[in-house]
Amino acid sequence: MSGKIIIITGANRGMGKAMTQKLAEMGATVYMICRDKESGSTVENEFKDKNLSVTLKITDLENVEDINNLVQEITKEQNHIDVLINNGAVNLEKATTRIENIPLEILEQTMNINFRGTLLISQKFVPLLKKSTSGRIINFSSGLGQLTEWVIILLIVSLKPL
Repeated sequence: MSGKIIIITGANRGMGKAMTQKLAEMGATVYMICRDKESGSTVENEFKDKNLSVTLKITDLENVEDINNLVQEITKEQNHIDVLINNGAVNLEKATTRIENIPLEILEQTMNINFRGTLLISQKFVPLLKKSTSGRIINFSSGLGQLTEWVIILLIVSLKPL
């Protein structure tokens, strides 16, 4: 991982935070993407105090303009990226929600963040990923990225033949 440039969404807590720390400890430069500035700054400072190479970028995956701005900023800072880890997601439904009673607004917001946001950020970073000799997109889906009773998925997409 030494010298790799990695972007992780949802990097301020849970698996995203753990991946950020581990990859930065392995020598990667990690861009921490999250929508909560306060918690993101706290985690960024924690990692910088450990001399880890991390940079916080505030981005709401539901906001197309935020995603566009993020891509523009990182494109100005880097000539490529090696890995995009799509980890950021929400679970807005109540524990009692079932497929037959999920409010349309909750479904739309969940899909906008968990699906559309992940798709858009992936599409927009493909040009920088293709400039890497080992470009990869890793998508996580878990309890924070699923609708009720869906399965857990880990998908790794290679942008270049192995």
